[in-house]
Amino acid sequence: MEIVIPTWAVTLLVCFIGGLVAFAVARYNAYRTASAKFRDIVLRELCDFYPVFTRWHGASFENELSAKFPTLQAAVNDFSSNLSLSNSSAFLQAWLSYCNTTGRECDINTYLHYYDAYGPGETQAGATAKAQALFHSHISHLLSFASQT
Repeated sequence: MEIVIPTWAVTLLVCFIGGLVAFAVARYNAYRTASAKFRDIVLRELCDFYPVFTRWHGASFENELSAKFPTLQAAVNDFSSNLSLSNSSAFLQAWLSYCNTTGRECDINTYLHYYDAYGPGETQAGATAKAQALFHSHISHLLSFASQT
């Protein structure tokens, strides 16, 4: 007994697999392009603060970050649409941690967690180092979603 597979079924299967591969390649290329664009914008906007601090002006730092917020927010919105659903939610949470002191959506674009205020037993230099380390870790976490391929 011979099994005969209809030609139309093979053609349909090959077209389906080819379509899936084409979709996956297009999605991956869009992600790579969006990653490069996001990295470029973040590194350009924050060039004075990341990866190496060339200046740190304490209280005026919040004003500088607030001025850069619209550009960075647009980059975040563009890039997050190219991430998978699970990565997108983690990425948006990382964004919220970067630009929000309290973690609440209504407090977005507040940067009090980067103030280098110090309390009893601390020095100004220690507080500044802690604030800079927190800022650096937030930016590194955001950029970790954008591969360098």
